[in-house]
Amino acid sequence: MAETKGSPIIAGYVWNQVVAVKTPSAVFPSDATFTAHVRATVDASTTLATLTVGSGITRLSDQSIQLTIAGATSVDWTATSVVLDLVRTDTTPDQHMGWRLKIPVVQPVTRGLS
Repeated sequence: MAETKGSPIIAGYVWNQVVAVKTPSAVFPSDATFTAHVRATVDASTTLATLTVGSGITRLSDQSIQLTIAGATSVDWTATSVVLDLVRTDTTPDQHMGWRLKIPVVQPVTRGLS
């Protein structure tokens, strides 16, 4: 499975990451649904966040999506990184997309503003 690094999550602040693939085929078709679990490690039993289409996953095109984690979701994260992967859920069986993001988590100096 391919693992790549995402842009850092600043704990307590909104995080956005565009995931794009270079292929002529529709990897993210308009009628598809996806789910991603965010965990401190691959082996962690606790899910820190669940992203779904319309709630953290936004389709941009047939080849790209945007992942978003709200600041309120990550405000108490103490891990130095988190992992997530993506599963297409409108197929039978569900289809793992074959990649995983390892995302650094950074504690901000300026925090507790809202």
